[in-house]
Formats: sequence, C-alpha cells, structure tokens
Amino acid sequence: MAFQDIIETIKEEAEEKKKALVQEKEKNLSLLKQQYEAKIKAERKKILKNAEEKTNAKTIRAISRARKNARILILKKKREIMDKIYQTAFERIANLTSEEQRQILEKLLDKAAAEIKNENVQDSEIEIISTLKNKEIIEQLLKEKSYLWKLKDQELDSINGFIIKTKKFNINCCFEPIFEKIKQESEIEISRELFENIANKH
Repeated sequence: MAFQDIIETIKEEAEEKKKALVQEKEKNLSLLKQQYEAKIKAERKKILKNAEEKTNAKTIRAISRARKNARILILKKKREIMDKIYQTAFERIANLTSEEQRQILEKLLDKAAAEIKNENVQDSEIEIISTLKNKEIIEQLLKEKSYLWKLKDQELDSINGFIIKTKKFNINCCFEPIFEKIKQESEIEISRELFENIANKH
C-alpha cells in the first residue's frame, strides 16, 4: 500500500457503504427522509385540523420546526455514516502488513529527508523515535539509505510511524495526524460522492 493509497482506502470504504445503503432501502437516507417527511405531513394535518384555534403564524412556525427537526435527524445520520467509514478505514490502516508499513514508512522517510536537506541540518543532529513495531523496519531503511540518524531506544506511542527531532524543528510522521489531515481534506469529496449518488438513485 503506497502512502497515497490511504485516501483510496477511505474511498473504498465509502463505496462499500454506498452499495449497502442502496441495496438495503429501508436503511438508506432517502427512505429516512421519506419517513420524516411523512411525519411532517402528519404534523401539518394535525395542525391544520385545529387551525381555527391557532393563528396562521403559529401554524407556519410549527411546520417549520418539524422540517428543521427532520433535517437535523438526516444530518445526524449522515455524520454517523461518515464517522463509520473513517473508523473502518483507520482500522484497516492500523493493521497493515509489514510490506505495506515499509512502503509508507519509506515514503515518509524520503519526504522528511528532503525537508531536512532544505534546512541544512547535519545527520549527527538528527534523532528519530519510532513505534516499537516499526523500529526494525526503520532501522533497515536508515541503513539502506545511508541516513546516519540516531534511532532512539525510546518507544513512540502511536499505531505506526515515527517522529524526527532536530535542533531546529521536529517532523511528526505518525499515522494518526497524517490520517486526520487526509480525513479533513477528503470529507467533502467523500460526502458528496456518497450521498449525492444515493439521492440520484431514488
């Protein structure tokens, strides 16, 4: 799995969720909307039945409240679905194979090395702290690339990744903040792809 494939993993989870929502009509958002629209109509009938006892302004406000409540419930359901997609994608990334971990860690190391080179930092000034399960891979990569960075014995509290420390700056290459950044950048696209496509199918 290449580093860029993280976002593809998220898209795959969104696609699976989209298929499930379309196939199980009773659970998809379109039917959820229909359900609450029905409640709105029932509320409107109830209100109009007693229209003689209420002002027109109160009737409008009551219908508006019903519509607002329906929208809130639909948005809440959408949020739950999006959270589930990202949770599942993160779990997949947290359980990468050794080879997949190596591919991503290598790209992160190369990116960090380029940044360090631009800042004219000497190898002797660089320390790297790795997660326990990535330590062996990091050590191999450092040797292969002839990076003379000091690999600390300190264990990093992260699912995967490492942190590089220099006198000038630190570089956080842990998977959690990287995933969070990708999540923030992709949420609009994933949401549009998922929910607009579902709406167009009904």
